[in-house]
Amino acid sequence: AGTAGGTVAGEPPASAPTVDDVVRLAMATADAEGLGGLSMRRIATDLGIPTMTLYRYVRGREDLLARMLDTVYATSPLPDPLPDGWRARAEVCARTMWAAFQRHPWAAHVMSMTRPQVLPHGLPHTEALLSAFGDVGGRRLDLDTRMHLTVSVFQLVRGLGVGIEPAVQARRDDGLTDEEWMDRTLPGLQAVADARRYPHLAAATGTEIDLTLDTLFEFGLARLLDGYAAFLGEAS
Repeated sequence: AGTAGGTVAGEPPASAPTVDDVVRLAMATADAEGLGGLSMRRIATDLGIPTMTLYRYVRGREDLLARMLDTVYATSPLPDPLPDGWRARAEVCARTMWAAFQRHPWAAHVMSMTRPQVLPHGLPHTEALLSAFGDVGGRRLDLDTRMHLTVSVFQLVRGLGVGIEPAVQARRDDGLTDEEWMDRTLPGLQAVADARRYPHLAAATGTEIDLTLDTLFEFGLARLLDGYAAFLGEAS
């Protein structure tokens, strides 16, 4: 639960809540409990208003989620000025989004790549990448190519980002860190990873490897941009 209008969640607000109050409370609830703990009834109850009254502020759950995601972008601005060069700019855009998803683990699940929401505060992120790929080494890229380069960066971050909330929820549920869970699970995995049938996997399970969502993000981003460099005819 959160607060709205300066009151404790669940108590009647001192004054009528605003749309910002609704969105902030919804974000606080999702941050604390995940999207599974978020419902229109829950938010209305915490605001101290009837559920149907909530629809005066937002059209429904999808509208609320879009407003929440837009607020994530609003509170995760890109640096000003942006770095020069397509690679440096792609890196800063990706890392800004990755940090936002870590602060709000539910956000990657809300973000749609096939039916993108109208997010006014997300436009600078898209514009930054489209402009970065506008002129590479004196080569003017067509808009179709620039859109694919731009959206692929977003997709990489979003694809890895959807793993953050389940990881957070798992830690809440069993009280184990990822390292503690792996220590408990590894013997069972080693038992079934027969070295004669799975020599490479057996070797991997017997070696301490730093493999986390963060390392996957950094590795994946670097390799994606290496591929971009090859595609654009530049040195990696």
